[in-house]
Amino acid sequence: MYSFLFLCAMENEFDGVISKVYALYCKYGIKSVTMDDVASELGSSKKTLYQYVNDKEHLVRLTIEYEAKLRAKHFRDLFAAKRNAILLMFDVHRYVNNMLRNFNPSMSYDLRKYYPAIFKDFSEKKRDGMMAAVKANLMKGKEEGLYRAELDVDSVAFLHVSRIMSMFESELFAISEYTSPVVFREVFIYHIRGIASPKGLKVLEENLDRISTY
Repeated sequence: MYSFLFLCAMENEFDGVISKVYALYCKYGIKSVTMDDVASELGSSKKTLYQYVNDKEHLVRLTIEYEAKLRAKHFRDLFAAKRNAILLMFDVHRYVNNMLRNFNPSMSYDLRKYYPAIFKDFSEKKRDGMMAAVKANLMKGKEEGLYRAELDVDSVAFLHVSRIMSMFESELFAISEYTSPVVFREVFIYHIRGIASPKGLKVLEENLDRISTY
């Protein structure tokens, strides 16, 4: 009888396998989930599992890449929607806030402590993706007259991404403090107020009550 893992591979659906591993890591953290646990979750033997991954580090890298791919697709879908720059940022805030609700701090901690090379690669790719997205939003907002005309896109993107990245990678505070939805809400409003034109501030004020329901 073919294993679940083998069937997924045969059908070119390895992402389905990785999604199950990702769910395990999100629930229990990376360190506590063994390869035996993964094989059991997949309904496979550990020997079969090792036909597709070299070791746990390889599996962790594939899983983190899967997470990055999922988030990138979601952000592409958001930015493809026909929304003005500020309402688009509301959509981004809602998505990130939902992520924070399901965030397991131990996964981030384990990745940084036990797989620093993967953590570094992931952080750099996340930074580059955020920079591109923030710049695109800033230029869109300027074109729409919602952001200040004199705003320097490169500088503001650098400041905003640096702020967000430092929050998630800081060792000065507990992860639960800087991933708080309340904190992220204030960062979001702080950012928009700092870059908005009078027209943009009006859009922000008209929609602020929506943010409390996220």
